[in-house]
Amino acid sequence: MKRSKRKLAYALGANFVAATALVTIVPSTSAHLAYIAPLPSSALTAAAQTSGYRIVTSNGTVYAHGSSRLFGDAHSLSLSRPIVGSASTPDGLGYWLVASDGGIFAYGDAQFYGSTGSIKLNKPIVGMASTPDGKGYWLVASDGGIFAYGDAQFYGSTGSMALNKPIVGMASTPDGKGYWLVASDGGIFSFGDAQFYGSTGSIKLNKPIVGMASTPDGKGYWLVASDGGIFAYGDAQFYGSTGAMTLNQPIVGISATASGAGYYLLAADGGIFNFGDAPFLGSQGGSPLPAPAISINSTVASVATASGSVGFDVSNYQCGYTASPSVGSFDIIETSGWPFGAANPCILKEASWANNNYELYMFMALPIDSTGNWQSGTPTTEYQSGPQTPTTIANQAYDYGWNAAQYAFTVAGSQGASSTIWWIDVEGAGSYWSNFPALNTAAIQGAVDFYNSKGLLAGIYSGHATTYASITTGSTSGAGATITNSGGSPVPLWFYSSFGATACTNLYNSDGSRNAFAGGVPWYIQSYPNNSIDIDYAC
Repeated sequence: MKRSKRKLAYALGANFVAATALVTIVPSTSAHLAYIAPLPSSALTAAAQTSGYRIVTSNGTVYAHGSSRLFGDAHSLSLSRPIVGSASTPDGLGYWLVASDGGIFAYGDAQFYGSTGSIKLNKPIVGMASTPDGKGYWLVASDGGIFAYGDAQFYGSTGSMALNKPIVGMASTPDGKGYWLVASDGGIFSFGDAQFYGSTGSIKLNKPIVGMASTPDGKGYWLVASDGGIFAYGDAQFYGSTGAMTLNQPIVGISATASGAGYYLLAADGGIFNFGDAPFLGSQGGSPLPAPAISINSTVASVATASGSVGFDVSNYQCGYTASPSVGSFDIIETSGWPFGAANPCILKEASWANNNYELYMFMALPIDSTGNWQSGTPTTEYQSGPQTPTTIANQAYDYGWNAAQYAFTVAGSQGASSTIWWIDVEGAGSYWSNFPALNTAAIQGAVDFYNSKGLLAGIYSGHATTYASITTGSTSGAGATITNSGGSPVPLWFYSSFGATACTNLYNSDGSRNAFAGGVPWYIQSYPNNSIDIDYAC
């Protein structure tokens, strides 16, 4: 990103505000500094919810399709036992793998809450399910033993029962206050607030049941057999099956779409069979797998790009372009090139360059001088009102970040642009930021919190981990200060790397430089410009 003009303005102590500023920030006594008018019905919507799924194999390899993202896998580890199940976090930005000994492997924003890896089990683990908030999970063994971790509660098990057939899977209710277990004969065992809607326990099946999925409202469920036969109960609808097809490999799992109006079936060779409103987004069916596929998890992501996509980022400096740079399928567009100023007047023009498949970013800085006071000419309205009582410089720094984010948000809205994820550009250590790392961190968190208050996700851009660490901790080593979205979830990261896609999953590069920072999850990797346009790779 090109900052030469901004650096000059900062060095001169200029109040860098565009002459054609689109909004005026008005002080308010409410938590929100200014009223944000609803977007017009014609407003563009960036990063609309998109579908995806991940396929997991027994050696821990993960394949991402559609908008699902790859945050790492266990294929290079020396596993004591095979992977037998997986679960996605609610936001689709992380996942867990579970081995038959109950060992847990967490990726992306999925957190480790415990495992049975060191416990002597009566029977092997066969599956898992996540709690609705993603802060816990259940593991289930083939005897129906339940192991609850994090905020997952224990509601009962079949561990002490004499089962006709082993348990092969589980599903949780939408509120996380109950769950179902399913046996290979289709017997259903309900616990907590999970209701019994029917089973195949008394039916002679052509092939055994291998998995289940619940409807979004928890008032029904599907069972799937290894031949792809589907059995729908409660409000679950039948949308099709592979029961009458000749399959190359047996079906091993099922995953429902977010709407409940469709589902995916996964075969052991990685083949995908989609029914209802489930779109086909690719499979591993035609490619040799290192181990049999064992699990599928569908996701709905508020992102505009699929893993592996190539895009670009642009700012007000590209407004003079008369045609699209044509360097990618998505773009990330600057809204404001300076806090409270340098509004980009051509957001919609630049959005059209990627067929309106775009996200938005704001440039951030903190104009506090070496004495710990606001630079001369900084309007008090920028830091004297906001969610925090402005009695301390730290609170003022937080409010400054909040208000700067609100300014960028309003600029975008005034042009009919919106995004479900906003990027905060954090760069220029020693030029755009104060000499007080704690104040810089407060300002960044304030900006993140503003977007969260609008129900939006916030991410951080920085050229390198060393840049971010210098701004937020005063040291060029380490990951810098941790920044989180609401609920403590990690921030998505966007940064430059000359090492390409490997920076998505490697914490360190071969030269020892660090990739991830701020406790976040790598999302986009920026590379050298193409005709003065930065190129971005989706992790």
